[in-house]
Amino acid sequence: MAALLTLLPVVSAAPGCDATDAQDCAACDAGATCLDGVCIRTPTVEASLGGEGRDEAGESVALDLGVSPNTDCWVSPDAVPATPATVPVRGRIDELAVGPPKAGMCVTAYRQSELVRHWTNESRCPGVADVAERVACFRANPCACDALTDEGARSTCLADVGPALTYAASSSGDGDYGLEGLPTNARLVFRLSGHEGLWKETFMWGIELRTDRLEVAEDGSPYARFDPIGVSEGDWGVIQTLLGLSSPVPPDRGVVAGELRDCGDADRGPEPIIGATFHLDPTGIVSGFHGGDPNNLTEFSPEIGETRNLGIFGSVGVPEGPNRFVAAVKVGDAVRKVADYELYVPPSAGVILYVKGRVLGRAVEGS
Repeated sequence: MAALLTLLPVVSAAPGCDATDAQDCAACDAGATCLDGVCIRTPTVEASLGGEGRDEAGESVALDLGVSPNTDCWVSPDAVPATPATVPVRGRIDELAVGPPKAGMCVTAYRQSELVRHWTNESRCPGVADVAERVACFRANPCACDALTDEGARSTCLADVGPALTYAASSSGDGDYGLEGLPTNARLVFRLSGHEGLWKETFMWGIELRTDRLEVAEDGSPYARFDPIGVSEGDWGVIQTLLGLSSPVPPDRGVVAGELRDCGDADRGPEPIIGATFHLDPTGIVSGFHGGDPNNLTEFSPEIGETRNLGIFGSVGVPEGPNRFVAAVKVGDAVRKVADYELYVPPSAGVILYVKGRVLGRAVEGS
């Protein structure tokens, strides 16, 4: 259920906004607030922390903890230990719903800033005129490249993949995988690639392997755990139906989705936020929020204007290309930022945002 909730969401920009002035948002309309050059819908309710709990019968129930979210890390990023500088990552591929077998799926890791730069300034893929060929260009993954016997074709394939840090294929039908030597305390993107016709390309943004939240292996060595989410072709159609689309999402557009959590503090990890709004520019064809009931995964409506107990958001039919996601909450009389990500939305692919605070990253541009 948790995996399904993490991917069901959707997003919208503030109504009637035109942030033509990058400094002060001079053109923001009524009902919008300027945050760092972005017009964002002003939250209408006081933000609080939500989540999912269990009642006496063991059933899932929505929670409103009545506690204000901590937004301090978006003013001053959390300072965390500098070591270890790199760690292995272990995990198991999760899925939105029940999907095809997960053996041989390719998990690839990038630095977030390097992937944006590649697709924006270096890759040939955005310039491919034919939509089907462009989608195929963006689908290139290093595991598939390695299977090519022609050296020229393999070289072109790897150039389309871009500046991958490392990659590995899942080793079992359950989707177990492992990656080595990934940088800690830096924004990463994990990419999940499956067999064409069965799985959509899925890109998970905002992953931070924080040194203060690592696991410890039996031999005492640190590692990080991350379970990527797979979206099958069947799931893709379900998402569209739940949001009331009358026709399929065009192949040159994608889906942006995720869950908003606060910064957490010394006594707890990041928790889902109730009452957050967000800006996505350009936005999708249809946007909305999950209603917050963990027992009703179809309770999703474009009429809901802010995150509910599970903090889930998203947008379907987002144009391919560079994008920026910003989220805000109301705390007292102030509107505060709780997310700010530079993105790139590939065509016919899913983008999942992991918003769980922010750390003081390593001295690498854009990390």
